[in-house]
Amino acid sequence: MAEMMLRRTKADQVEPVYRKFTEAFPTAASCAAVPRRSIKKLLAPLGLKWRAAHMLETIDHLRDHYALRAPSQADNLRPIPGVGEYANSMLRNRLFGEPLPALDSNMARLICRVSGLNFGPESRRNRVVKEIAGELVRTARSADLNLAVLDFSALVCKPRSPLCGQCPLVSKCQYAAVSGKVHASRER
Repeated sequence: MAEMMLRRTKADQVEPVYRKFTEAFPTAASCAAVPRRSIKKLLAPLGLKWRAAHMLETIDHLRDHYALRAPSQADNLRPIPGVGEYANSMLRNRLFGEPLPALDSNMARLICRVSGLNFGPESRRNRVVKEIAGELVRTARSADLNLAVLDFSALVCKPRSPLCGQCPLVSKCQYAAVSGKVHASRER
């Protein structure tokens, strides 16, 4: 549910709604048992009216296909509504420890900038970016690394006005070198 709430929404906006959601619905069974309007009302502060419909569809699917149990490592998560390539990787990484990259546009932007690859809306689907992301998370703490990259991308390697002067990767970053940010950050 957290992954669905975070779609197109900043984490600081999601956090209070997620907290209320998990307090109101501590289990899948409690979530499936409430009137739909209760869930829609709880999600309203996040905007994007389609989000509640998608979450309700996911809840129905979990109820119908998993008898309200959590999916196991053997389960294919992709048929669950709302679970695409990114969510599947993030969930499998967080729940089962599989070293899969949570490759969204934030991670793709960071990889492209450091590597000197062109970044665009579909960069997360680029074969080279996927390979680099896969290598990046080949570590015992891949779940922590995925979250760290997401946070780093949101706070430092931002889409607009990246904070290259505060970046520990600036000396290795092709984006900073081409944009002149390496020299500017060293002069500080």
